[in-house]
Amino acid sequence: MEARALDSEWASADAQRLDAAGRIGEYLGRPGWQPRARGDLTPIDKSQTAQRLWEYARTEHPQVIAAHKRIAQTQALIYQAKRERFPEVALQLGFMLTQAESSVSVFAGISTPLPLWNHQQGATARAHAAQTIATQERHAILSETESAIERTLAVSRGRHSAAARLAHEVFARLPELRSMAEESYRQGKSGVVDLLDAFRSLKDLRQQYVEGIVAAEHAEVDLLYAAGITGSGLH
Repeated sequence: MEARALDSEWASADAQRLDAAGRIGEYLGRPGWQPRARGDLTPIDKSQTAQRLWEYARTEHPQVIAAHKRIAQTQALIYQAKRERFPEVALQLGFMLTQAESSVSVFAGISTPLPLWNHQQGATARAHAAQTIATQERHAILSETESAIERTLAVSRGRHSAAARLAHEVFARLPELRSMAEESYRQGKSGVVDLLDAFRSLKDLRQQYVEGIVAAEHAEVDLLYAAGITGSGLH
Protein backbone atom coordinates (compact mmCIF):
# COMPACT_ATOMS: atom_id res chain seq x y z
CA MET A 1 0.00 0.00 0.00
CA GLU A 2 2.84 2.36 0.82
CA ALA A 3 4.52 1.62 -2.49
CA ARG A 4 1.28 2.21 -4.40
CA ALA A 5 0.78 5.53 -2.62
CA LEU A 6 4.30 6.62 -3.56
CA ASP A 7 3.68 5.56 -7.16
CA SER A 8 0.56 7.71 -7.21
CA GLU A 9 2.47 10.73 -5.86
CA TRP A 10 5.20 10.16 -8.42
CA ALA A 11 2.69 10.00 -11.26
CA SER A 12 1.04 13.21 -10.08
CA ALA A 13 4.40 15.02 -9.85
CA ASP A 14 5.43 13.77 -13.28
CA ALA A 15 2.12 15.00 -14.74
CA GLN A 16 2.83 18.44 -13.28
CA ARG A 17 6.31 18.36 -14.83
CA LEU A 18 4.87 17.46 -18.23
CA ASP A 19 2.32 20.27 -17.93
CA ALA A 20 5.02 22.81 -17.07
CA ALA A 21 7.25 21.63 -19.93
CA GLY A 22 4.31 21.75 -22.34
CA ARG A 23 3.50 25.31 -21.28
CA ILE A 24 7.07 26.38 -21.99
CA GLY A 25 6.81 24.90 -25.45
CA GLU A 26 3.46 26.65 -25.93
CA TYR A 27 4.85 30.03 -24.87
CA LEU A 28 7.83 29.65 -27.21
CA GLY A 29 5.75 28.33 -30.11
CA ARG A 30 7.44 24.91 -30.18
CA PRO A 31 4.71 22.25 -30.11
CA GLY A 32 5.75 18.85 -28.87
CA TRP A 33 8.85 20.18 -27.12
CA GLN A 34 9.39 18.70 -23.65
CA PRO A 35 12.35 20.48 -22.01
CA ARG A 36 13.89 19.07 -18.85
CA ALA A 37 15.67 21.02 -16.13
CA ARG A 38 19.37 20.34 -15.66
CA GLY A 39 22.04 21.59 -13.31
CA ASP A 40 22.06 22.62 -9.67
CA LEU A 41 19.92 25.24 -7.99
CA THR A 42 22.54 27.76 -6.95
CA PRO A 43 22.00 30.68 -4.57
CA ILE A 44 21.93 34.28 -5.69
CA ASP A 45 25.18 35.99 -6.56
CA LYS A 46 26.11 37.96 -3.45
CA SER A 47 27.73 40.65 -5.60
CA GLN A 48 24.24 41.66 -6.79
CA THR A 49 23.55 44.48 -4.38
CA ALA A 50 20.51 46.72 -4.55
CA GLN A 51 22.68 49.63 -5.73
CA ARG A 52 24.26 47.59 -8.52
CA LEU A 53 20.91 46.26 -9.70
CA TRP A 54 19.40 49.76 -9.57
CA GLU A 55 22.23 51.21 -11.67
CA TYR A 56 21.53 48.55 -14.28
CA ALA A 57 17.74 48.96 -14.22
CA ARG A 58 17.94 52.73 -14.46
CA THR A 59 19.36 52.51 -17.97
CA GLU A 60 18.51 49.00 -19.22
CA HIS A 61 15.05 48.20 -17.83
CA PRO A 62 12.61 47.85 -20.76
CA GLN A 63 9.94 49.97 -19.06
CA VAL A 64 12.47 52.71 -18.29
CA ILE A 65 13.72 52.68 -21.88
CA ALA A 66 10.13 52.93 -23.12
CA ALA A 67 9.51 55.88 -20.79
CA HIS A 68 12.58 57.69 -22.17
CA LYS A 69 11.33 57.11 -25.70
CA ARG A 70 7.90 58.54 -24.85
CA ILE A 71 9.56 61.69 -23.52
CA ALA A 72 11.64 61.97 -26.69
CA GLN A 73 8.46 61.59 -28.71
CA THR A 74 6.76 64.44 -26.84
CA GLN A 75 9.81 66.63 -27.41
CA ALA A 76 9.45 65.99 -31.12
CA LEU A 77 5.78 66.99 -30.91
CA ILE A 78 6.73 70.25 -29.18
CA TYR A 79 9.29 70.99 -31.88
CA GLN A 80 6.73 70.28 -34.58
CA ALA A 81 4.13 72.54 -32.91
CA LYS A 82 6.66 75.37 -32.71
CA ARG A 83 7.51 74.96 -36.39
CA GLU A 84 3.83 75.10 -37.36
CA ARG A 85 2.88 78.15 -35.27
CA PHE A 86 3.84 80.53 -38.09
CA PRO A 87 1.25 80.66 -40.90
CA GLU A 88 2.29 79.52 -44.31
CA VAL A 89 2.50 82.34 -46.86
CA ALA A 90 1.98 81.45 -50.54
CA LEU A 91 3.24 83.78 -53.29
CA GLN A 92 1.58 83.56 -56.70
CA LEU A 93 2.99 85.09 -59.91
CA GLY A 94 1.75 84.51 -63.44
CA PHE A 95 1.27 85.80 -66.98
CA MET A 96 -1.83 85.75 -69.16
CA LEU A 97 -1.51 86.15 -72.96
CA THR A 98 -4.51 87.18 -75.07
CA GLN A 99 -4.04 86.51 -78.76
CA ALA A 100 -7.20 88.25 -80.02
CA GLU A 101 -6.31 91.59 -78.52
CA SER A 102 -2.58 90.90 -78.57
CA SER A 103 -2.14 91.76 -74.91
CA VAL A 104 -0.17 90.38 -72.04
CA SER A 105 -1.36 90.55 -68.42
CA VAL A 106 0.78 90.01 -65.38
CA PHE A 107 -0.75 89.07 -62.04
CA ALA A 108 0.73 88.43 -58.61
CA GLY A 109 -0.74 87.59 -55.23
CA ILE A 110 -0.05 86.56 -51.68
CA SER A 111 -2.22 84.16 -49.65
CA THR A 112 -2.09 83.09 -46.00
CA PRO A 113 -4.46 81.19 -43.69
CA LEU A 114 -6.85 83.17 -41.50
CA PRO A 115 -7.08 84.10 -38.71
CA LEU A 116 -3.59 85.55 -38.52
CA TRP A 117 -3.48 85.24 -34.70
CA ASN A 118 -3.66 81.44 -34.78
CA HIS A 119 -0.17 80.31 -33.73
CA GLN A 120 -1.02 76.67 -32.92
CA GLN A 121 -1.42 77.47 -29.24
CA GLY A 122 -3.61 74.42 -28.72
CA ALA A 123 -1.19 71.99 -30.34
CA THR A 124 1.73 73.44 -28.38
CA ALA A 125 -0.16 73.19 -25.10
CA ARG A 126 -1.12 69.58 -25.80
CA ALA A 127 2.48 68.71 -26.62
CA HIS A 128 3.73 70.29 -23.38
CA ALA A 129 1.01 68.47 -21.41
CA ALA A 130 2.02 65.17 -23.01
CA GLN A 131 5.63 65.83 -22.08
CA THR A 132 4.66 66.54 -18.46
CA ILE A 133 2.65 63.32 -18.28
CA ALA A 134 5.48 61.29 -19.84
CA THR A 135 7.99 62.78 -17.39
CA GLN A 136 5.78 61.95 -14.41
CA GLU A 137 5.24 58.41 -15.72
CA ARG A 138 9.00 57.93 -16.02
CA HIS A 139 9.47 59.16 -12.45
CA ALA A 140 6.79 56.74 -11.24
CA ILE A 141 8.37 53.83 -13.13
CA LEU A 142 11.80 54.61 -11.68
CA SER A 143 10.41 54.80 -8.14
CA GLU A 144 8.43 51.57 -8.52
CA THR A 145 11.42 49.78 -10.04
CA GLU A 146 13.76 50.84 -7.22
CA SER A 147 11.25 49.75 -4.58
CA ALA A 148 10.65 46.43 -6.36
CA ILE A 149 14.40 45.72 -6.50
CA GLU A 150 14.83 46.37 -2.77
CA ARG A 151 11.82 44.21 -1.91
CA THR A 152 12.62 41.26 -4.17
CA LEU A 153 16.31 41.31 -3.20
CA ALA A 154 15.41 41.06 0.49
CA VAL A 155 12.92 38.24 -0.20
CA SER A 156 15.41 36.35 -2.37
CA ARG A 157 18.19 36.54 0.22
CA GLY A 158 15.80 35.54 2.99
CA ARG A 159 14.56 32.48 1.11
CA HIS A 160 18.06 31.42 0.10
CA SER A 161 19.15 31.71 3.72
CA ALA A 162 16.20 29.56 4.80
CA ALA A 163 17.05 26.96 2.14
CA ALA A 164 20.69 26.95 3.28
CA ARG A 165 19.62 26.33 6.88
CA LEU A 166 17.39 23.47 5.76
CA ALA A 167 20.29 21.96 3.82
CA HIS A 168 22.68 22.22 6.77
CA GLU A 169 20.40 21.41 9.68
CA VAL A 170 17.91 18.98 8.10
CA PHE A 171 18.83 17.60 4.68
CA ALA A 172 22.38 16.68 5.65
CA ARG A 173 21.06 14.58 8.56
CA LEU A 174 18.49 12.59 6.61
CA PRO A 175 20.79 9.62 5.83
CA GLU A 176 21.61 9.31 9.52
CA LEU A 177 17.94 9.41 10.49
CA ARG A 178 17.09 6.76 7.94
CA SER A 179 19.89 4.53 9.17
CA MET A 180 18.63 4.90 12.75
CA ALA A 181 15.06 3.97 11.72
CA GLU A 182 16.21 0.90 9.79
CA GLU A 183 18.49 -0.24 12.60
CA SER A 184 15.67 0.10 15.14
CA TYR A 185 13.44 -2.05 12.94
CA ARG A 186 16.11 -4.72 12.45
CA GLN A 187 16.69 -4.95 16.17
CA GLY A 188 12.98 -5.35 16.83
CA LYS A 189 12.67 -2.12 18.76
CA SER A 190 10.05 -0.81 16.31
CA GLY A 191 7.51 -2.34 13.96
CA VAL A 192 6.96 -1.97 10.25
CA VAL A 193 4.38 0.76 10.80
CA ASP A 194 6.94 2.77 12.75
CA LEU A 195 9.45 2.26 9.96
CA LEU A 196 6.95 3.45 7.36
CA ASP A 197 6.15 6.49 9.51
CA ALA A 198 9.84 7.29 9.65
CA PHE A 199 10.14 6.98 5.87
CA ARG A 200 7.15 9.29 5.44
CA SER A 201 8.74 11.85 7.73
CA LEU A 202 12.01 11.64 5.81
CA LYS A 203 10.15 12.08 2.52
CA ASP A 204 8.31 15.11 3.88
CA LEU A 205 11.59 16.63 5.06
CA ARG A 206 13.15 16.10 1.61
CA GLN A 207 10.12 17.66 -0.03
CA GLN A 208 10.28 20.60 2.37
CA TYR A 209 13.92 21.13 1.41
CA VAL A 210 13.16 21.00 -2.32
CA GLU A 211 10.24 23.40 -1.90
CA GLY A 212 12.52 25.79 -0.04
CA ILE A 213 15.05 25.70 -2.89
CA VAL A 214 12.31 26.23 -5.48
CA ALA A 215 10.87 29.15 -3.50
CA ALA A 216 14.36 30.71 -3.37
CA GLU A 217 14.76 30.33 -7.14
CA HIS A 218 11.33 31.84 -7.76
CA ALA A 219 12.33 34.80 -5.59
CA GLU A 220 15.50 35.23 -7.65
CA VAL A 221 13.47 35.19 -10.87
CA ASP A 222 11.24 37.89 -9.38
CA LEU A 223 14.37 39.90 -8.58
CA LEU A 224 15.72 39.62 -12.13
CA TYR A 225 12.30 40.62 -13.49
CA ALA A 226 12.15 43.64 -11.16
CA ALA A 227 15.57 44.77 -12.36
CA GLY A 228 14.68 44.17 -16.01
CA ILE A 229 17.53 41.70 -16.51
CA THR A 230 17.04 39.55 -19.60
CA GLY A 231 19.29 37.48 -21.84
CA SER A 232 22.86 37.44 -20.63
CA GLY A 233 21.84 39.66 -17.76
CA LEU A 234 24.02 41.73 -15.48
CA HIS A 235 27.79 41.43 -15.80
